Amino acid sequence: MTVRKTKKHAVEIYPAIGFRYPVYIRKIVYLACLMMVMFLIARMRGRDQGPDYIQSGMAPTDETRHVEDLQSEVDDLAQASQSYFPSSEHAYRTLSGIRITTPQPPLASARVTPIKSFPGYSKTEGYIKMDGNCLFRTFAHFKYGDQERHIQVRKEMIKYIETKPMEFQDFVEGEESEPELRLKNYLLKMENGAWGDEISIKALSEAYGLNIVVLSISNFSIHAQLHVVNERTQDFKGAYLQNEHYELLLQNLHIAAEAPKVRPSI
Repeated sequence: MTVRKTKKHAVEIYPAIGFRYPVYIRKIVYLACLMMVMFLIARMRGRDQGPDYIQSGMAPTDETRHVEDLQSEVDDLAQASQSYFPSSEHAYRTLSGIRITTPQPPLASARVTPIKSFPGYSKTEGYIKMDGNCLFRTFAHFKYGDQERHIQVRKEMIKYIETKPMEFQDFVEGEESEPELRLKNYLLKMENGAWGDEISIKALSEAYGLNIVVLSISNFSIHAQLHVVNERTQDFKGAYLQNEHYELLLQNLHIAAEAPKVRPSI
């Protein structure tokens, strides 16, 4: 530090080269930075625990502990899969709040196999016939317990859509500019045996008053889609979709004790 006197005997102070702040100032700055880092760490931990903890600063209640335990079980179950996909965790969360009550298929003609990439759930194998009517056969089993009534189910779907065209015409894709014409052509294709699709599922679930869950599995993803018609119940009929073919989806807790011996399946 350089001190210089002016002609009027005033004192001017100039910082010297290599000047450093006093030690106590550096300590204060260091302490302030340390407190800021500790504050940010504490805030991040609170964010991990959830917004309720951040706002209240209170310990978790029994209810929140139960939610955390359930969350942990879902995570463990998802990661227990031998073919784990990140999307399987989301699918487990989707299914965790529902009951799959798919009617049991006839034991003589159905083979039930656990889904290897989705522990806790099983599917029929080779039960729903692969003739282009598999979605309608699946709904025939849901509604009537007999997949051979698929032609009746297809007709009932077409009739239901015809009674409520405004609910469906905007969902139909096609080259026609008029939605009414697109819907008309869609129904004509369905009458001629076209494969079922998302519109078919929507129509049949509404027509029969059934909550439906579709678990679709590909080589790289697992996706669970809910079609909710009756919010007063947690019961859902389950369909399993893989390689453009539908089978029945079963929750292991609801598989009958006398069901055929199961074997692992992809």
